[in-house]
Parts: sequence; C-alpha cells; structure tokens
Amino acid sequence: MKRILTLILSLLMVVSFAACGQKKNNALTEDNDPATPGTDIEDMPTAEDNTPVRVAALSGSTGVGMAKVMNDGKYTVDIIAEPNEMVAAVKTGKYDVAALPVNVAAKLYKMTEGGVQVAALNTLGVLHVLENGEKTITSIKDLKGKTVYTTGEGATPQYILEYLLEKNGLEVGKDVTVVYEATADGVVAAMTNGTATICMLPEPKVTAVTMQIKTVNRVLDITAEWNKVCDTDVVQGCVVVSKKFATEHKAALDAFLAAYKESVEFIANNPEEGSALVEKTGIIAKAAIAKQAIPGCNLVYIDGAEMKNTLSAFLNILYTADPASVGGALPDDAFYYQK
Repeated sequence: MKRILTLILSLLMVVSFAACGQKKNNALTEDNDPATPGTDIEDMPTAEDNTPVRVAALSGSTGVGMAKVMNDGKYTVDIIAEPNEMVAAVKTGKYDVAALPVNVAAKLYKMTEGGVQVAALNTLGVLHVLENGEKTITSIKDLKGKTVYTTGEGATPQYILEYLLEKNGLEVGKDVTVVYEATADGVVAAMTNGTATICMLPEPKVTAVTMQIKTVNRVLDITAEWNKVCDTDVVQGCVVVSKKFATEHKAALDAFLAAYKESVEFIANNPEEGSALVEKTGIIAKAAIAKQAIPGCNLVYIDGAEMKNTLSAFLNILYTADPASVGGALPDDAFYYQK
C-alpha cells in the first residue's frame, strides 16, 4: 500500500511539471515569438515611410533629371530660377534636398559649418560657345581679341572658361573680354538684339538660342575643349542634402535618392517621353527644346566613392584657380554623403 501511494504521488508531480512547461512554452509562442502573425517586425510600418522630403532644383539642366520624380507625384519639388534664392532657402533649412552647382554646394558647406552634404552628381559639362553669323572660331585660341558674353559669374561657368583660356595661353581682360550677364536670358537678349556675336551658354539655353536665331551656330563644345587639356571630368551639378535630415531620416533620404536615380536615367535614355515630362513640370518651357537639349545636358547619377573621387578632383582645380570659388577651403571627407 505504501508503495502504491508513493507511485501515485510521483505521477502527480510529473503531470504538474509538464503542465508548467507547456504554459511557459505557450507564453513564449503567443507573446514573444516575432513570427506570430500581426507582430512581424518587417511588416510593421516605420516612421520613415511617411517622412516628407522637401526638395528644390534650379531650372535648366540641373533640374531636368527631376522631371519624372515630380510627375510620379510622390515628392513635391520646387523649381527655382535664381541660384541666390536657392542658397538662401537651403541655408535657412527650407529644403532637405536641393539640386545646384557643385561649387555652390562647396560654399554652402562652408557657410553652414558642415550643415550640408553632397549626395550625388547629376550633371557633367553642359557649356557651349555660340557664334552669330560667319564662323570664325574653331578653337579656344580663336577667342583672342574677342568679347564673350556669358553668365555664371562666381560659379562654375566663370572658372571653367578662365581655366580653358589660361591653358590656351589667354588672359581674361588682356586677350579676351568677358561680359557677365545676371541671367542666361540676359545673354540670349544680347545675342538676339545684336549686342553680342559670341557667347557661352549651358544647355538647354544653347538649344533655345540656336532654334530661335537661325544664324547662330555652336562653334565650341566646352567639355570637349576641357578634355583636351585636363584629365579630370567637368562636373557642374549635384544634389545636396541637409546633414541633419540625412542623420535623422536616412531611410527616407535613401528612398528619395533611389527614385531620383530612376528619374535621371529615364529622362536621359528617353528624350521623347522625357521632354514631355520636362515641359509638363515647367523645368523647360517647351518639349521641342527639351527633346533636343536632353542629350547635351549630360545627365548622370553618380554617388559613393566615384562621386567623391570625381568631385574632389574637380573642386581642387577650382580651388587652385581661386580659393573663393569653393568657399575659401576644400571640403573635408564629411562633405560626401555615404549610404
């Protein structure tokens, strides 16, 4: 009898321990297992999904690559005509992302004490020399004794032109007279009314002028002339991002950059469809101009190490020519955004 009672007690203890173990296992499965439907971390929405990205781009070639992004409707992009207006807006934190000239980006980095970073390059060389009437210019050296109307004083066009003139043994003010207009439209007006016979302009203004004035011809591709005397690529446009935004909303930024890259590649590879989007979004007034201009806009999307190597080499050339062109000092490594 004693042996039977001992056996019964042992069995009760085993059943009790098994029940406790089962309860613990059930608690783990129901409350803590991330695979349980409805609690999968990957399925949960993140705060970054709905983070708005405030974007601005300059009109012209720098903004052309934004056309598909704007048309898709996921992001709102403000198109700004004047670089000074863009600089002021970025400095005050109005925008998280902005497309602008590369030397302006370097200046902003200095002005904001490292408050912006360059995320990608978006345009390479876009400048051409135009001549009205009989063609007399076939090389940079042929500009000796001439007056060239242009825009972009204090920006990349000025330093690119001066670099090329110097490499060809010419000096501004002595051998070549350069007249700077406040805007590209001012240069176009000078060509239209006969004040100027030679000018240097970027795309898409180059296409607009040659379509408007039938006697005006492209005589020099500045990028081709640059490549004759320099191994470093001409880089004119880039996309900058607020460092604060990049730090706090990296996922949202990277999602925008992916969409922007897709947009740039679509516009560059599909001038017919792309030109319609460019007109629709107001970046260029007419699709006919955009269609012809897009191939010459040299649209690219370059990020990461290639971006850093290409841009730092070009900025070094600008700095050597005039330290003020990049804000007085070359940007350090923190200037370059890395995913």
